[in-house]
Amino acid sequence: MRITLGIVFSAVAMTASCQAQPAAAPVAETETKSVTPGDEVKAFFGNYLEAFNKGDADALAKMWTTDAIWTSDADGSSTEGSEAIAAELKAVFTEAPGLKIAGQIDRVHPVTDGVISIEGQATTSRRDVEPATSSFAAIVVKSANGWQLASVREFAPPVIDTPYEKLKEFEFLVGDWQDDTDAATINTTFRWGAGQSFLVRSYTVESEDAEPLQGTQVIGWDPRAQTVRSWSFDSIGAFGEGTWSRAGDEWVGRLTQILPDGGAASATQVIRRVDDNTLEVATVGREVNGEPQPSADPVRVVRVKTE
Repeated sequence: MRITLGIVFSAVAMTASCQAQPAAAPVAETETKSVTPGDEVKAFFGNYLEAFNKGDADALAKMWTTDAIWTSDADGSSTEGSEAIAAELKAVFTEAPGLKIAGQIDRVHPVTDGVISIEGQATTSRRDVEPATSSFAAIVVKSANGWQLASVREFAPPVIDTPYEKLKEFEFLVGDWQDDTDAATINTTFRWGAGQSFLVRSYTVESEDAEPLQGTQVIGWDPRAQTVRSWSFDSIGAFGEGTWSRAGDEWVGRLTQILPDGGAASATQVIRRVDDNTLEVATVGREVNGEPQPSADPVRVVRVKTE
Protein backbone atom coordinates (compact mmCIF):
# COMPACT_ATOMS: atom_id res chain seq x y z
CA MET A 1 0.00 0.00 0.00
CA ARG A 2 1.39 3.38 -0.92
CA ILE A 3 1.97 5.96 1.77
CA THR A 4 -1.34 7.66 2.14
CA LEU A 5 -1.67 11.36 1.47
CA GLY A 6 1.29 12.62 3.40
CA ILE A 7 0.24 16.25 3.34
CA VAL A 8 -0.16 17.54 6.86
CA PHE A 9 1.73 20.12 8.79
CA SER A 10 3.30 19.79 12.21
CA ALA A 11 1.38 17.31 14.34
CA VAL A 12 1.85 19.54 17.36
CA ALA A 13 0.49 22.58 15.56
CA MET A 14 -2.46 20.70 14.17
CA THR A 15 -3.32 19.10 17.48
CA ALA A 16 -3.39 22.54 19.00
CA SER A 17 -5.51 23.89 16.16
CA CYS A 18 -8.08 21.11 16.62
CA GLN A 19 -8.51 21.67 20.35
CA ALA A 20 -11.07 24.05 21.80
CA GLN A 21 -9.53 27.41 22.66
CA PRO A 22 -10.43 29.50 25.74
CA ALA A 23 -12.53 32.55 25.15
CA ALA A 24 -10.43 35.56 24.22
CA ALA A 25 -10.73 38.96 25.81
CA PRO A 26 -12.85 41.47 23.86
CA VAL A 27 -10.91 43.14 21.07
CA ALA A 28 -11.16 46.83 20.52
CA GLU A 29 -12.87 47.81 17.28
CA THR A 30 -9.65 49.44 16.06
CA GLU A 31 -7.77 46.09 16.28
CA THR A 32 -7.85 43.69 13.33
CA LYS A 33 -6.41 40.21 12.97
CA SER A 34 -4.82 39.46 9.61
CA VAL A 35 -5.32 35.90 8.36
CA THR A 36 -2.98 34.99 5.51
CA PRO A 37 -3.69 32.35 2.84
CA GLY A 38 -0.88 30.32 4.40
CA ASP A 39 -2.73 30.34 7.73
CA GLU A 40 -5.89 29.24 5.96
CA VAL A 41 -4.05 26.35 4.30
CA LYS A 42 -2.67 25.25 7.66
CA ALA A 43 -6.16 25.31 9.13
CA PHE A 44 -7.37 23.33 6.10
CA PHE A 45 -4.78 20.65 6.77
CA GLY A 46 -5.69 20.64 10.42
CA ASN A 47 -9.17 19.63 9.32
CA TYR A 48 -7.73 17.15 6.83
CA LEU A 49 -5.66 15.54 9.57
CA GLU A 50 -8.68 15.23 11.81
CA ALA A 51 -10.81 13.65 9.08
CA PHE A 52 -8.07 11.24 8.05
CA ASN A 53 -7.41 10.06 11.57
CA LYS A 54 -11.14 9.45 11.98
CA GLY A 55 -11.12 7.36 8.80
CA ASP A 56 -13.75 9.64 7.23
CA ALA A 57 -13.20 9.15 3.50
CA ASP A 58 -16.35 11.10 2.55
CA ALA A 59 -15.16 14.19 4.41
CA LEU A 60 -11.71 13.84 2.82
CA ALA A 61 -13.22 13.58 -0.67
CA LYS A 62 -14.76 17.05 -0.26
CA MET A 63 -11.26 18.40 0.32
CA TRP A 64 -10.20 17.45 -3.23
CA THR A 65 -11.30 19.13 -6.44
CA THR A 66 -13.46 17.00 -8.72
CA ASP A 67 -10.58 16.65 -11.21
CA ALA A 68 -7.79 16.29 -8.63
CA ILE A 69 -4.84 13.99 -9.32
CA TRP A 70 -3.05 11.96 -6.68
CA THR A 71 0.15 10.24 -7.85
CA SER A 72 2.92 8.29 -6.16
CA ASP A 73 6.40 8.10 -7.62
CA ALA A 74 7.19 5.37 -5.12
CA ASP A 75 4.97 2.75 -6.78
CA GLY A 76 3.93 4.49 -10.01
CA SER A 77 0.23 4.61 -9.05
CA SER A 78 -2.10 7.45 -10.05
CA THR A 79 -5.71 8.24 -9.09
CA GLU A 80 -7.77 10.96 -10.74
CA GLY A 81 -10.95 12.62 -9.46
CA SER A 82 -12.32 13.11 -5.97
CA GLU A 83 -14.71 10.16 -6.29
CA ALA A 84 -11.94 7.74 -7.22
CA ILE A 85 -9.73 9.13 -4.48
CA ALA A 86 -12.55 8.66 -1.93
CA ALA A 87 -12.98 5.04 -3.07
CA GLU A 88 -9.26 4.39 -2.68
CA LEU A 89 -9.24 5.98 0.76
CA LYS A 90 -12.13 3.79 1.85
CA ALA A 91 -10.20 0.75 0.70
CA VAL A 92 -7.14 1.95 2.61
CA PHE A 93 -9.10 2.43 5.83
CA THR A 94 -10.66 -1.04 5.41
CA GLU A 95 -7.31 -2.74 4.80
CA ALA A 96 -5.47 -0.81 7.50
CA PRO A 97 -7.85 0.00 10.38
CA GLY A 98 -6.40 2.45 12.87
CA LEU A 99 -4.09 4.06 10.31
CA LYS A 100 -2.90 7.50 11.46
CA ILE A 101 -0.99 10.25 9.73
CA ALA A 102 1.30 13.02 10.97
CA GLY A 103 3.95 15.20 9.38
CA GLN A 104 5.00 18.69 8.50
CA ILE A 105 4.88 21.28 5.76
CA ASP A 106 8.39 22.49 4.97
CA ARG A 107 7.56 25.05 2.29
CA VAL A 108 4.55 27.21 1.41
CA HIS A 109 4.72 29.16 -1.84
CA PRO A 110 1.87 31.35 -3.17
CA VAL A 111 1.59 30.82 -6.92
CA THR A 112 -1.19 33.30 -7.66
CA ASP A 113 -4.39 34.47 -5.98
CA GLY A 114 -6.13 31.41 -4.63
CA VAL A 115 -3.37 28.99 -5.62
CA ILE A 116 -0.63 27.77 -3.25
CA SER A 117 2.03 25.10 -3.66
CA ILE A 118 3.32 23.26 -0.61
CA GLU A 119 6.06 20.72 0.07
CA GLY A 120 6.72 18.60 3.11
CA GLN A 121 7.01 15.18 4.68
CA ALA A 122 4.50 12.85 6.27
CA THR A 123 4.48 9.60 8.21
CA THR A 124 1.69 7.06 8.39
CA SER A 125 1.62 4.72 11.37
CA ARG A 126 -0.39 1.83 12.70
CA ARG A 127 -0.03 -0.42 15.71
CA ASP A 128 2.47 -3.28 15.24
CA VAL A 129 3.56 -1.91 11.82
CA GLU A 130 6.72 0.05 11.05
CA PRO A 131 5.90 3.74 10.29
CA ALA A 132 6.18 4.71 6.61
CA THR A 133 7.50 8.12 5.57
CA SER A 134 7.12 10.00 2.30
CA SER A 135 7.83 13.44 0.90
CA PHE A 136 5.15 15.30 -1.02
CA ALA A 137 4.45 18.28 -3.27
CA ALA A 138 0.89 19.57 -3.62
CA ILE A 139 -1.16 22.33 -5.23
CA VAL A 140 -3.99 23.76 -3.14
CA VAL A 141 -6.66 25.99 -4.71
CA LYS A 142 -9.41 28.12 -3.22
CA SER A 143 -12.90 27.57 -4.64
CA ALA A 144 -16.46 28.27 -3.59
CA ASN A 145 -16.10 25.25 -1.29
CA GLY A 146 -12.98 26.66 0.40
CA TRP A 147 -9.45 25.32 0.02
CA GLN A 148 -9.13 22.05 -1.86
CA LEU A 149 -6.35 19.80 -3.10
CA ALA A 150 -5.88 19.98 -6.87
CA SER A 151 -2.85 17.69 -7.11
CA VAL A 152 -0.61 15.70 -4.82
CA ARG A 153 2.59 13.92 -5.78
CA GLU A 154 4.32 11.67 -3.26
CA PHE A 155 7.95 10.62 -3.31
CA ALA A 156 9.69 7.83 -1.46
CA PRO A 157 12.39 9.26 0.78
CA PRO A 158 15.93 8.72 -0.51
CA VAL A 159 17.49 5.49 0.70
CA ILE A 160 20.85 6.13 2.31
CA ASP A 161 23.19 3.17 1.91
CA THR A 162 24.93 1.97 5.03
CA PRO A 163 28.75 1.98 5.11
CA TYR A 164 28.58 -1.81 4.78
CA GLU A 165 26.62 -1.53 1.53
CA LYS A 166 29.38 0.66 0.13
CA LEU A 167 32.17 -1.64 1.30
CA LYS A 168 30.65 -5.11 0.87
CA GLU A 169 32.46 -5.71 -2.43
CA PHE A 170 35.65 -5.85 -0.31
CA GLU A 171 34.18 -8.52 1.96
CA PHE A 172 36.11 -11.25 0.14
CA LEU A 173 39.27 -9.76 1.69
CA VAL A 174 38.26 -10.86 5.20
CA GLY A 175 40.78 -13.45 6.36
CA ASP A 176 44.54 -13.96 6.29
CA TRP A 177 46.89 -13.14 3.38
CA GLN A 178 50.62 -13.33 2.64
CA ASP A 179 52.77 -11.57 0.06
CA ASP A 180 54.39 -14.01 -2.36
CA THR A 181 57.87 -12.48 -2.34
CA ASP A 182 61.39 -13.37 -1.15
CA ALA A 183 62.26 -9.80 -0.13
CA ALA A 184 60.33 -9.94 3.14
CA THR A 185 57.69 -11.89 4.99
CA ILE A 186 54.51 -9.85 4.94
CA ASN A 187 51.40 -11.18 6.64
CA THR A 188 48.05 -9.40 6.51
CA THR A 189 44.71 -9.96 8.23
CA PHE A 190 41.47 -8.25 7.20
CA ARG A 191 38.46 -8.11 9.52
CA TRP A 192 35.31 -6.07 9.90
CA GLY A 193 35.24 -3.37 12.54
CA ALA A 194 32.28 -2.96 14.89
CA GLY A 195 28.98 -2.64 13.04
CA GLN A 196 30.68 -3.55 9.74
CA SER A 197 31.23 0.16 9.14
CA PHE A 198 34.96 -0.17 8.45
CA LEU A 199 37.38 -2.81 7.27
CA VAL A 200 40.46 -3.12 9.46
CA ARG A 201 43.72 -4.43 8.03
CA SER A 202 46.51 -5.49 10.39
CA TYR A 203 49.90 -6.40 8.93
CA THR A 204 53.45 -7.33 9.89
CA VAL A 205 56.63 -7.01 7.83
CA GLU A 206 59.76 -9.01 8.67
CA SER A 207 63.06 -8.87 6.78
CA GLU A 208 66.70 -9.68 7.50
CA ASP A 209 68.02 -6.12 7.30
CA ALA A 210 65.33 -4.21 9.22
CA GLU A 211 63.44 -4.24 12.47
CA PRO A 212 60.04 -5.93 12.32
CA LEU A 213 57.26 -3.52 11.38
CA GLN A 214 53.62 -3.64 12.40
CA GLY A 215 50.81 -1.54 11.00
CA THR A 216 47.09 -0.95 10.86
CA GLN A 217 45.00 0.33 7.97
CA VAL A 218 41.34 1.32 8.28
CA ILE A 219 39.22 1.36 5.12
CA GLY A 220 35.91 3.23 5.10
CA TRP A 221 33.34 5.08 3.01
CA ASP A 222 33.42 8.89 2.92
CA PRO A 223 29.77 9.95 2.37
CA ARG A 224 30.68 13.58 1.73
CA ALA A 225 33.32 12.89 -0.92
CA GLN A 226 31.42 9.80 -2.13
CA THR A 227 34.56 7.71 -2.25
CA VAL A 228 36.42 4.95 -0.41
CA ARG A 229 39.14 6.23 1.89
CA SER A 230 41.88 4.63 3.96
CA TRP A 231 43.93 5.68 6.98
CA SER A 232 47.14 3.92 7.97
CA PHE A 233 49.44 3.89 11.02
CA ASP A 234 52.60 1.87 11.69
CA SER A 235 54.89 0.98 14.57
CA ILE A 236 57.68 3.41 13.63
CA GLY A 237 55.35 6.43 13.83
CA ALA A 238 54.46 6.95 10.19
CA PHE A 239 50.85 7.61 9.29
CA GLY A 240 48.94 8.43 6.14
CA GLU A 241 45.72 8.36 4.19
CA GLY A 242 44.46 7.55 0.73
CA THR A 243 41.51 7.86 -1.61
CA TRP A 244 40.42 4.95 -3.78
CA SER A 245 38.58 4.66 -7.07
CA ARG A 246 37.64 1.74 -9.24
CA ALA A 247 38.84 1.25 -12.80
CA GLY A 248 37.42 -1.94 -14.28
CA ASP A 249 38.64 -4.88 -12.20
CA GLU A 250 41.27 -2.75 -10.45
CA TRP A 251 41.22 -0.41 -7.48
CA VAL A 252 43.55 2.60 -7.64
CA GLY A 253 44.65 4.26 -4.42
CA ARG A 254 46.37 7.63 -4.25
CA LEU A 255 48.31 7.52 -0.99
CA THR A 256 50.15 10.11 1.09
CA GLN A 257 52.19 9.52 4.22
CA ILE A 258 53.94 11.51 6.93
CA LEU A 259 57.24 9.88 7.85
CA PRO A 260 58.69 9.62 11.40
CA ASP A 261 61.25 12.36 10.65
CA GLY A 262 58.55 14.74 9.38
CA GLY A 263 59.15 14.03 5.73
CA ALA A 264 56.40 13.27 3.24
CA ALA A 265 55.93 10.35 0.89
CA SER A 266 53.35 9.59 -1.78
CA ALA A 267 52.55 6.80 -4.20
CA THR A 268 49.82 5.27 -6.32
CA GLN A 269 48.84 1.70 -5.54
CA VAL A 270 46.97 -0.50 -8.00
CA ILE A 271 45.25 -3.62 -6.67
CA ARG A 272 43.82 -6.19 -9.06
CA ARG A 273 41.64 -9.06 -7.92
CA VAL A 274 42.84 -12.14 -9.78
CA ASP A 275 40.38 -14.43 -7.99
CA ASP A 276 38.94 -14.86 -4.50
CA ASN A 277 42.31 -16.10 -3.22
CA THR A 278 44.79 -14.03 -5.21
CA LEU A 279 45.57 -10.32 -5.56
CA GLU A 280 48.15 -8.53 -7.65
CA VAL A 281 49.49 -5.31 -6.10
CA ALA A 282 51.64 -2.74 -7.90
CA THR A 283 53.02 0.46 -6.37
CA VAL A 284 54.02 3.18 -8.83
CA GLY A 285 54.79 6.89 -8.86
CA ARG A 286 56.60 6.71 -5.52
CA GLU A 287 58.07 9.95 -4.14
CA VAL A 288 59.85 10.84 -0.87
CA ASN A 289 60.10 14.54 -0.09
CA GLY A 290 59.38 15.26 -3.74
CA GLU A 291 62.15 12.99 -5.04
CA PRO A 292 61.04 10.19 -7.39
CA GLN A 293 61.72 6.65 -6.19
CA PRO A 294 62.01 3.49 -8.30
CA SER A 295 58.82 1.52 -8.79
CA ALA A 296 58.69 -2.02 -7.44
CA ASP A 297 57.62 -5.04 -9.44
CA PRO A 298 54.00 -6.13 -8.92
CA VAL A 299 53.56 -8.51 -6.00
CA ARG A 300 51.11 -11.38 -5.80
CA VAL A 301 49.27 -11.67 -2.50
CA VAL A 302 47.66 -15.02 -1.73
CA ARG A 303 45.13 -16.10 0.83
CA VAL A 304 46.44 -18.19 3.70
CA LYS A 305 44.03 -21.08 4.12
CA THR A 306 43.42 -22.04 7.73
CA GLU A 307 41.86 -25.24 8.99
